[in-house]
Amino acid sequence: MPINTTIHSTDATIEEKTPSKSLNLQDFLNNSAVSAFQWRVGLLAFTILICDGFDIVAIGFILPSLINDWHVTREALGPALVAGLLGLATGAFCGGPIADHIGRRKVIIGSVMFFGLMSLATAWSTSLTMLVIMRFLTGLGLGASQPNTGTLMSEFAPRRHRSVFVTLTYCGFTVGAAVGGFLSAGMLASYGWPSILIIGGIVPMIFVVFYYFWLPESPRYLSLHPERHGDLVKIVNKIKPGKAGPDTKFINEAIVKSKVPFVRIVTPPYLQVTVLLWLGVFCAQVTVYLMNSWLPTLVKDVGFSVGDAALIGAMGQVGGTVGNIFIGWAMDKWEQHRVVCWVLFIGALAAIALGVAAMGVKLSLPILMVMIFVIGLTTNCTHTAWYPMSTNFYPTEMRATGTGWTTFFGRLGGISGASVGAVLLALHLTMGEIFWFLCLPIGIGIFASFAKGRLMKKRETGQPVPEAKRLVAEAARTTD
Repeated sequence: MPINTTIHSTDATIEEKTPSKSLNLQDFLNNSAVSAFQWRVGLLAFTILICDGFDIVAIGFILPSLINDWHVTREALGPALVAGLLGLATGAFCGGPIADHIGRRKVIIGSVMFFGLMSLATAWSTSLTMLVIMRFLTGLGLGASQPNTGTLMSEFAPRRHRSVFVTLTYCGFTVGAAVGGFLSAGMLASYGWPSILIIGGIVPMIFVVFYYFWLPESPRYLSLHPERHGDLVKIVNKIKPGKAGPDTKFINEAIVKSKVPFVRIVTPPYLQVTVLLWLGVFCAQVTVYLMNSWLPTLVKDVGFSVGDAALIGAMGQVGGTVGNIFIGWAMDKWEQHRVVCWVLFIGALAAIALGVAAMGVKLSLPILMVMIFVIGLTTNCTHTAWYPMSTNFYPTEMRATGTGWTTFFGRLGGISGASVGAVLLALHLTMGEIFWFLCLPIGIGIFASFAKGRLMKKRETGQPVPEAKRLVAEAARTTD
């Protein structure tokens, strides 16, 4: 018996060290144990989103100081906020096709370097026109880096851990935004608003060095380019040593030969859910970007210092980080639409309570920080939740198209949120009244999530929805 056991162990070792002649790339990535290499990719992706979050939200933290230094009205700075978000939308649309052509790694590294340079240059803006142009250019880089980073992380994460990896990666955004708030609270009074933009420019450019040496290329992209076969072998062997060799033939079943036309996601049986996804993510981003863009200015207007305003804004981002971790876990544990509805309902109650309190009494700093924390927790995390809801709904062959358009409508919501904030301020609404207004997009988001949940239940029970069984089966799949 001992002899047989030893021989069996030796044979297993030899077999493990023998490179596979053919390897299903998607099955390998989905079912592999999480290696140190994959954790490194996750950490690098997390730092990219930290830089993104810091630079996107920085303009909101420095608005009160810009108003004081440039002697302009609050609404006059609205175009600068909108320009940055327009840049984000443009960068996201252009970044995907470019990444498909030259690789995600090059786009991520190039876009991080670009938005770092643009943020640094923005620190020397001397007019509103220059600020608007520089924020648009900064947004281009930010828009290209964020979705490609999230996609790269999802491609490296095993299927059973994918939601955790992607959720933690996107926590980097709110962490970066919170860091921006805390730094602003301590630096604006002493060093002025350019100091925040300088940090937002220098730090990403330093990180680019680490990305250049350590950030790998997308395995899917490499599988489409036979001339990069050696690079793909190296990545596979870093995940599981000895798994691939020079003669290994990679099979990628996730490759879709034909492009899915846009018309498929806007015709039955997908039309109703598509509209609800767009409506939900649009309203979620209206809420988030109205808060991110104008909250520090609103807080300063009710009597708090610039430093306190930045600190209160940072608490909303801290709440968003906690909320992102919670909602990813909760949506896996309970019915996802119900989770989103309840979290948004709590957010609406918090917004109403803050509006009532702001109208009646002068809020203390600790109380306001707690209330903003709760609102940030419930609104920041639910805007993130719409993307996995989209990914899980569309079948594999049309998932990229469906999720891409969901992201686009989210960007439109962000632009609208910043613009609506400027209009509300121009109408001289108080902070309490603006928080009451937030209940409108939050309420529409609750409706969209509830209605989508009802539609999915109808499909599951076979009620009159064409191709219901096939659609539910596809929606339940977790393949890429």
